[in-house]
Amino acid sequence: MPCVRLGTAFVCGPAGPYKYTYKGREWLFEVHSYCGPWPLRKKDEMPWGDGVCKLPKVFWEMYEVWNNLPIKEKQMTSIYYKDRE
Repeated sequence: MPCVRLGTAFVCGPAGPYKYTYKGREWLFEVHSYCGPWPLRKKDEMPWGDGVCKLPKVFWEMYEVWNNLPIKEKQMTSIYYKDRE
């Protein structure tokens, strides 16, 4: 599982959450090592699909574009990323 450095500590778990804008919509999602990508939603938003694991096609399009980014660019979309250089 990936780890993120926060100050002098490391937090390990699913990769992300990531924030990425695709076709004018901002997506917040995680990428789990064996469950794969999954969008996160705000407290007031409706569940995805009809209560079954049915994600919008645009989510998978966004994920494909994001997944083909260079590693450094992917890291920059993490909500925990801070440029310390």
